[in-house]
Amino acid sequence: MNKLLMKKVEELTLYMIEKDKETSQIQVQMKTNAVLIFIFIICSCSCNRHPPKIQSIDSTTKSLNVTDLMNKAKKDYKISLIERNSDTLSIVIMNRGIYYPFGKASELSRLKNVDSHFMASEEQTRDKYSNDHVTLYKLYYKDSYLKFFGAGESELLEITSGHIVNKEIIMPTNIHIEMTLADLMKVYFSGAVDSYTAGIKVVKLISGIEGIWEYYYFEKGALSLIKIKTDYTFDNN
Repeated sequence: MNKLLMKKVEELTLYMIEKDKETSQIQVQMKTNAVLIFIFIICSCSCNRHPPKIQSIDSTTKSLNVTDLMNKAKKDYKISLIERNSDTLSIVIMNRGIYYPFGKASELSRLKNVDSHFMASEEQTRDKYSNDHVTLYKLYYKDSYLKFFGAGESELLEITSGHIVNKEIIMPTNIHIEMTLADLMKVYFSGAVDSYTAGIKVVKLISGIEGIWEYYYFEKGALSLIKIKTDYTFDNN
């Protein structure tokens, strides 16, 4: 009786072992199938995707051109950075002379003599932070004007804002309304740079030392507006 029972137990044990093996194999196969299905789905999605966009040659060329343009910059202006963003060319200048587009002078009459079209006047304003009274000196002609402020120990007249739209006004650097972009570039760069500036509609000069920005706007290839802004807190025009 005991022998028979032991035999049955052995048979049952062997049966359970075989079942465990079959179950393990099924589980492994299920896992393998799941992995294969997942890989198939990924591959299918990848095949249906649009191919990644490759940067156009034109865009790459523009980036390279801006880098090359630095090599043509005139040393006197100490240009430290050139960037292009769409149709705007930004040029950072480390020369403080950007505050004196009509030269250095401590008297408005001397600046007025730079261009005989200008009329001179003074206007009173307030610093919006300190509330102090401030005298601004203004040169104007028709719809164009320049405003100055006597700053520092030398009391040199520094520009605070400007708006030039009349072609009769000619800056000492020979910049004037209706000039071409190519002619403006010749002021700051050596040689022809037309191929580097194709499509540019705005040239932005930025002082890397003081808070001043000069904007040159072009329409149909000709300069139509010169806008000058500074970080002086008493003149927001």
